[in-house]
Amino acid sequence: MLVLGIIVGVIAGILFPNTKAITYPIGQIYFNILFVLITPLVFFSIITSVLSTPKRESTTNILSKAFIIFFLFSLVSSIIALVIGICFSNLISNSVTNYTNTKTVSKSINFSSKIIDMVSVENFSDLFKSNSMIPLLIFAFLFATSINKLGKKAEKIQIFCIQIAEIFYQMIGYVMKLAPIGFACYISSSIVKMGTAVLSEFFCILIIFLVFCIFIYVVLYSLIVLSTTNIVNLKLYWKSILSPSLTAIATASSTACIPVNIEACDKLGIKRTISLSMMPLGAILHKDGATGATVLKLLLVLSMCNIDFMNITTIFTIILTAVISGIIMGSVPGGGASSAVLIMSIFNLPNEVLPTIILLSTIFDMPATLINSVGNIPCALIVQKFFPKENNDPF
Repeated sequence: MLVLGIIVGVIAGILFPNTKAITYPIGQIYFNILFVLITPLVFFSIITSVLSTPKRESTTNILSKAFIIFFLFSLVSSIIALVIGICFSNLISNSVTNYTNTKTVSKSINFSSKIIDMVSVENFSDLFKSNSMIPLLIFAFLFATSINKLGKKAEKIQIFCIQIAEIFYQMIGYVMKLAPIGFACYISSSIVKMGTAVLSEFFCILIIFLVFCIFIYVVLYSLIVLSTTNIVNLKLYWKSILSPSLTAIATASSTACIPVNIEACDKLGIKRTISLSMMPLGAILHKDGATGATVLKLLLVLSMCNIDFMNITTIFTIILTAVISGIIMGSVPGGGASSAVLIMSIFNLPNEVLPTIILLSTIFDMPATLINSVGNIPCALIVQKFFPKENNDPF
């Protein structure tokens, strides 16, 4: 429905440019509502995620190693995406869309001041502003950890946070049902304002992203499987991921791929104690496709804002943003919008950039989900190396 909304918006913008007086306010109102919901949604989602983490020692041991592997995979994926993006920088830097007239945008990023602004705020009230996303995440994590530590003393607070999170999940669900209309109106008014050249920008960045996905899916994951097992298991791996791959493409949902991923792990001889712990966690936190997509989205958006990204400070910030966006925002419903707000917060981008980032997230969604989901299986093979199979192990 989102893709259909974008197509309708493109057609309307080209054939009926006079409709901008109607489509612009509708699209802007929709994204304003979405913007307002993101901050509390992220706050309570992070709290409930921490509160629901399994506490059994064996499971925690597996999950701790899994989290490290997921982090490293996301880091490597973001670096690969950055290298590919720089190789095709001539396509990205030729962007004709310009956001510098809408708001003063930082032309350079000072490393020390950026780190301070990125992870802290001066006042408590500043935590809940949309440009303070990382301080809010840190505060939410500390808040949830303290609730866990207090146990029964904070039981009512725990119940309250879970219930509030459910309310925001429901609210974002209602808002996302209107997304095809909001997206159609936004893209229609954007084409009237910027011309059809914006479509070529989206097409170019999509091609670059597909190159990244093919490299990760075919080359990187095959190398991981080969290094953890052997050539026979590599052939078995390619047979086993057919069903997870088709499911990911058909549903564009990592969660929907959990059962078929577990089945693929069984075929590869991965212990059930590992696959049953890692596949649900990976569906939330392991986002190689999302981190790569974030890097490429940032390169395009920074180019649109005339911000130079070919310097060490900006490159480091891009990678950090991509990893945080992939790992943390995966636990938040409507993660694409949350990731967009995080990007805007860190780079101090104008509000007009928000719909563009969300649109790119929609375009990237299917191939990104394929990488996100299938990548959980090579990760499980690595984690299994830390837990040798015993003779009496039923799995």
